Amino acid sequence: MQEYAFTPENIVNWLLAPEIPAQVKIPRIICEGRRLDPRAWLLGELIRLGNLPEQTIFLMRERYQAGAALFEDPPTEINTEDLNCLSPNTSIPLRLYRPNTSQESLPCILYFHGGGMVIGSIETHDGLCRRLCKGTEAAVLSVDYRLAPENPFPAALEDAQSVWHWLQSQATENKLLPHKIAVAGDSAGGNIAASLLQDLLISGQASPCAQVLLYPWIDMGFDWPSMKSMAEAPVLSTQDVHWFQEHYLPAWANPQAPRLSPLQSSGRAQEPPAFVLTCGFDPLRDMGKAYAESRRQENIEVFYHEAQGQIHAFLQSPRVLPEAREVMRMLCQWLKMQFSQD
Repeated sequence: MQEYAFTPENIVNWLLAPEIPAQVKIPRIICEGRRLDPRAWLLGELIRLGNLPEQTIFLMRERYQAGAALFEDPPTEINTEDLNCLSPNTSIPLRLYRPNTSQESLPCILYFHGGGMVIGSIETHDGLCRRLCKGTEAAVLSVDYRLAPENPFPAALEDAQSVWHWLQSQATENKLLPHKIAVAGDSAGGNIAASLLQDLLISGQASPCAQVLLYPWIDMGFDWPSMKSMAEAPVLSTQDVHWFQEHYLPAWANPQAPRLSPLQSSGRAQEPPAFVLTCGFDPLRDMGKAYAESRRQENIEVFYHEAQGQIHAFLQSPRVLPEAREVMRMLCQWLKMQFSQD
């Protein structure tokens, strides 16, 4: 029957319904002892059906931005201010989020969006940043760093460094606490956050009080079991990771250099506590877990969680994935605990 055919319109309606109709035959997918969340499978199928055989990078960016808010649930009681950080190379757009009930100086989460270093923006992650702001009762500063291939490595990391220095110098003016800044990012943004942290530690500069890495692309290598077992995972495949890397890395770059693969940097005693999230059905899963384990071996405080039945980027779909809401609550509680420490 047409009403139960896997069309984009039907899938959206099923996902937004309180329960998926029993007549919808969703495959039961189990891999390595993990069962894929049926709603996550539907979401992945919706994205697959929307992909075109030949997509330009411009079209990919447009489609990501147009669809990012579809399954978001952003709180409205947040004040936002669009700012700019002037750097030697460019003007970097920023968006500052604050709870609208707060007038005092606040801790801040410096957030780098995901998108393989090629797509994504402060707009695609607006809902996620709003929820972070509300859940932590802290400020969030989202960074619209330069994207590849127009601006390959190290442009994004240079922008991150510029914004960090801007934030340190402008914290008081913007009612932020410079000693309570966490770096955070999802996917490619997790790579930027971790690389920035290592650069700050190596140079002996003021460093973040916490690091949050959400299903991070933390290593440029492909010799990970999950790169094979989850090669055809919904939303992000191993082939997709190759494609993003080809657009981000210049020919001269060594993929295993620590500034590209922060996993290759040894954990340092002064490294702050880490929150690391991975997804069961994600080719990046095992590198994220390895990052958490490597930090634990260096006696760095780590909170590690694997969302076993979830897909890459699931946190951006809280309207249809209950686990996205649960994990966000977990993350916000952890950050509040970090910010409460002297």
